[in-house]
Amino acid sequence: MEARKAKEYREARPLFKQGFFLSLEGQYQDAIIAYKKAIAIKPDYAHVYFDMGLAYMKLKQNVLAVEAFKKYLNLEPTGEHADIAGDLIQIASEKPPDFPRPHKP
Repeated sequence: MEARKAKEYREARPLFKQGFFLSLEGQYQDAIIAYKKAIAIKPDYAHVYFDMGLAYMKLKQNVLAVEAFKKYLNLEPTGEHADIAGDLIQIASEKPPDFPRPHKP
């Protein structure tokens, strides 16, 4: 079992790193593709879900961001990013205020 987990990690890590560097370059959609490939190999790779949530937030896809952050917290409830993930879930879940539409002149 441990050997399988180690193999999954070795195969998924380069994809996680690729997603990370794509995010740094502002290529969030491509980063998400890399993150999804990493998760397909190692579904319990918590940090991938956290970074994928950040990429979704950058794309203003807040529903998907919340899902990713919740998955991270499910896997790492006391992980190093747990408090931040909780805060980001709250922020991404907030409905923007309804401002009155400007009147046409």
